[in-house]
Amino acid sequence: MESIKRELPFSFFPVGKGKRRYEVFDIEFASSPWAVMRRAASVALTDVALDETLAYLDQGEAFYETARGRTAAHPLLHYYAMLNVGKAVLRTRGFTVPLERAHHGLHDTSAGAVVPEAVTLKVAGPSPTSPRVFGELVDILGYPRPASGTTYNAAELMAQVVIGHRLWREATQGNERFLVIESIQFMHEPTTKQIWLRLRVDWPTMQRHGMRQKNLLSQSGLDSHFDLVPGSDSETKARLLWLEQRKPITYPHRATENVMQLVELVRPLLWRIVSAVPGSAYRRYYLYLAPPGTVRVSQIEATWAFMYYLGSVVRYRPHRFHEITNGPYGPFVDEFISVQAEQLLYLLASEMCRREIARPAII
Repeated sequence: MESIKRELPFSFFPVGKGKRRYEVFDIEFASSPWAVMRRAASVALTDVALDETLAYLDQGEAFYETARGRTAAHPLLHYYAMLNVGKAVLRTRGFTVPLERAHHGLHDTSAGAVVPEAVTLKVAGPSPTSPRVFGELVDILGYPRPASGTTYNAAELMAQVVIGHRLWREATQGNERFLVIESIQFMHEPTTKQIWLRLRVDWPTMQRHGMRQKNLLSQSGLDSHFDLVPGSDSETKARLLWLEQRKPITYPHRATENVMQLVELVRPLLWRIVSAVPGSAYRRYYLYLAPPGTVRVSQIEATWAFMYYLGSVVRYRPHRFHEITNGPYGPFVDEFISVQAEQLLYLLASEMCRREIARPAII
């Protein structure tokens, strides 16, 4: 088996529809993603829908910029910034129900509790007159939509945030749950017109954190479609561990026409860090190894819901927010507030534009 002749770097948006056929999409660099989101809206929408979407982006940017100088209000301002961006994404991706009466889509049902282990967030059911932004956004991005009444525990959401995960471990004395993916390759066999994916994971990290091969597929959620393929580096003789797609996809004409089927297969099971460092489309990919008895959600789902939780505390119980920041989870929350809004902003901008938006490296 051989790899595709012209190497196609893996990303969530490696190809897109051109004028005549699918084309390879290059990374789009933006020191600020607001302008590229406005352009995407202007291409996709017209008239009232465009005016509405641009207004959401304007207000979202205002909330986002205001958060920089209002430390005590960061979580609330960041959440409302992302809420407006989320509405803009919905509009740009084809959601047509009026959003004037849109609802968050989440309820804090913890009756005033602040300790994350005691906090429960509940997913609101659909409504024909009051769209639930959280559920609609998860759905339109192609992830499994949480059923009405689904509950999230705030502490379990924390465990599913990549940046700050080590701080979560220190606070809980928990085990490492994220495994670095060293590379993701599109594989291509032109004689049979088949394409498939192959992932190489960080074997030394698995050993260092006591992760076991026999649990890798089941805890990562890849067991339905992938097999473990041990190997070694031909030069260094270092031990390698590949996860290879069990059933290739057969394409009728051009491989690029079916590449997105491979991406959609693994999207819900990959976590990403937006990076300004070249390589892998300026993204760093991870697998989340969910221990038995826990529930895995998508990265955007977990980040959004936890941001909502912090915003809810700041809005309704600001005096209790200090209990969180001064407690064992304080370092994690500080890191989350400092970094995650920008991370989520770039991820949502990429979803809105349907291509990877990255911060340019500083030379």
